[in-house]
Amino acid sequence: MAPERAFGELGELVVSFVQPYQARKRYQCPGCSGWIEPGVGHLVVVPEMAADLRRHWHRGCWWKEQRRLGAITAAANTPQAGTSPAGGQTPPPH
Repeated sequence: MAPERAFGELGELVVSFVQPYQARKRYQCPGCSGWIEPGVGHLVVVPEMAADLRRHWHRGCWWKEQRRLGAITAAANTPQAGTSPAGGQTPPPH
């Protein structure tokens, strides 16, 4: 899985998924303060301008944090009124 980009308080972030077979150390998730045990898939979030501030997150904790910061909204995956999923126009609701 290729790294994704996100934006946070420290600027541009590189977000990479660590496969379970690659996870060999124990890390503490900054989202819930719980432990990410060896063998558990998770995300590594690295600020592009401060690689030493790399953090390991549970996937759910990372998405919750992104929603909290407004980077992801529930409506983000919902087509806007007046458009169809294919991008065409739909009639207004009655």
